[in-house]
Amino acid sequence: MKFTKWSYGLAFILVIFLGFEAFSYWSRHHEAKLIERATLYWSALASHDLLTAYHLEAEAASGNLQPDEVEKAREWGVRLISFSFGEISYYDNHAEILVTRQLTRPDTQTGELKMKPPIKDLWTFYNGEWYHGSPEKGGSPIRIR
Repeated sequence: MKFTKWSYGLAFILVIFLGFEAFSYWSRHHEAKLIERATLYWSALASHDLLTAYHLEAEAASGNLQPDEVEKAREWGVRLISFSFGEISYYDNHAEILVTRQLTRPDTQTGELKMKPPIKDLWTFYNGEWYHGSPEKGGSPIRIR
């Protein structure tokens, strides 16, 4: 069977198309996993379930954060009421999610809800899963403020 330049051209286009489709599927799948884990993490912070938040930390997955360090987060006095996600940016094995938070401080007289400006929340793809923060940064990354 003789192949012409057109045959090679069509084969090349087919390979490019299939590669794009595979990448598109991979992107949608990883973004869905990222949103799922980010929602779990921020919901855990809202309900003060710091053990769940701990297990989603990159520092914990890499062995740099211990469970007793998480207890320090209870002393903040700031409560997360709600959160929402905005734009997501990807680079290397990291992602940044724009998170808008609604906070309250229980010790204030009015107990007013305060809307904070959005923050860029860093996530790292590590050992096949998304984790909050980055093991390269160091320190305890669990925070609400």
